[in-house]
Amino acid sequence: MNQEVEAAFRLELPNVNIIGVIPLSTGFFSSLSKFLKILFLMPPSFSAYSNTIFKNSLQNSLHNTSYDVIHYDIVNMAQYRSIGKHVASIHSPNDATSLVYFDVAKDLKWGLRKVQMLLSAVLLKRFERIKYPSFDKIHVVSLQDAKYLRNLSPEIDVEIIPICTTEIRDFKVSAVSSEHTFEGNCKIVCTGSFENHAIAEAICDFVKIVWPRLIADNPTTNFIILGKNIPDHMMRLFDSSGNVKVLTWVDDYSQFLASSDIVLVPDRVGPLGAKTRAVEAMNLRLPVVGTLTGFAGMPFVDKQHGLLYKTLDECFEAMSVLINDRNLRQAIGANGHKMIVENFSAEIIGPRYQKLYLDAIDEHKSNLLRAV
Repeated sequence: MNQEVEAAFRLELPNVNIIGVIPLSTGFFSSLSKFLKILFLMPPSFSAYSNTIFKNSLQNSLHNTSYDVIHYDIVNMAQYRSIGKHVASIHSPNDATSLVYFDVAKDLKWGLRKVQMLLSAVLLKRFERIKYPSFDKIHVVSLQDAKYLRNLSPEIDVEIIPICTTEIRDFKVSAVSSEHTFEGNCKIVCTGSFENHAIAEAICDFVKIVWPRLIADNPTTNFIILGKNIPDHMMRLFDSSGNVKVLTWVDDYSQFLASSDIVLVPDRVGPLGAKTRAVEAMNLRLPVVGTLTGFAGMPFVDKQHGLLYKTLDECFEAMSVLINDRNLRQAIGANGHKMIVENFSAEIIGPRYQKLYLDAIDEHKSNLLRAV
C-alpha cells in the first residue's frame, strides 16, 4: 500500500485505528519461507504473510491494549491465532479455502501449476481441520462452505453471513474521467484477477470467440477490461481485438463501473459464495451477464436478476439482446438491485455481524469456564 492509498484509506475510515501498514514479503526470503512452510506441512501461501514486523506489532498491540475480540481476516492471517489465544476470536476465510483450491485444480490441465494447486489444497485442508477448531467462530459466506468445514471437524463452529454491500451514491456518468469514457452505443465491462486462470482464460475465450461476433453486429460497442498482471500473450490478444481497451487502475471503482451498460462475470470455477464483482454491479442497477459461478451464492433467477449462460453461444445471445434493448437493461438492472438490497445490504447483514462478535465473546468466556 503506497502512501497515497494509505492516506485515502485513513480518510475513508477515520474511526479505525491503524497500527501500521506492512508490505507483503517478496523475493528470496519469501521463496525460502514458502519452502519452509511446505516442509512443516503449512500452506505455502502463508509465506507472503509471515512477517516478523507484523508479528511484533500484533504482540505489542495485544500487550498494550485490551480487546474484546480479534477478527482474523483471510486464511493467511489465521497463522497468527496463537498470539491472541487469550482473546475471543473470529476467523473470516469467507470460503472453505481448500475446497476452492480443489475446484480450481480440477479445471487445470496436468502440469506443474495443477500439482502446486493440489499440494496447496491438501495443506490448506489439513490446516482447516487442525486449526479451525481453536477459533471461537469461523465465518463463511455460503452453506456449502459451512457443510464442507463441518465435515472436516465437528468441532469447527461455523457461522454463515453473506458478503455485504453499502448504499450507493447517485453517480453522474458524465462526470467520469475522459480516460475511462468511450464513444459508442454500449459499453461492456469486465474486471477480475488475471492471476486466477479461471477468470483470465474465461475473459480470453470471450474476446476470442464471442467478441468478434458481437462487434460484427454492433461495431460501436466497446469492451473494457480492468485487471492487473495480465500475461503478455493475453495483452497481445486484447491489443489486436477491435474496440477492446485494458485498464490496470481506476481511482474510483464504483464510479468507473457506473459508467458501463453491461457487466460480464465469466468465472469458470471459483468460490461458492456471492461474488463482490456481481453484487456491486447489480447494486448499481447494471445488468450482469454471467456463469453459474458468477451468480453463485445469490437467490438468483435467470432473466429476472441477470442473464445466465452455460456456453459461449448463450453468452453471445445474452449480450446481443442486452446491447440492442436499453429498456431490458434497465428492467434487469432494477430487479437485480432490488434483490441485492433485500439480501446483501448493510441493514440486513450488519446486525448479523454484530451478533457474530457478541456470540464469539460469549463462546470464549464459556470455554474459559469449562477449562477451569
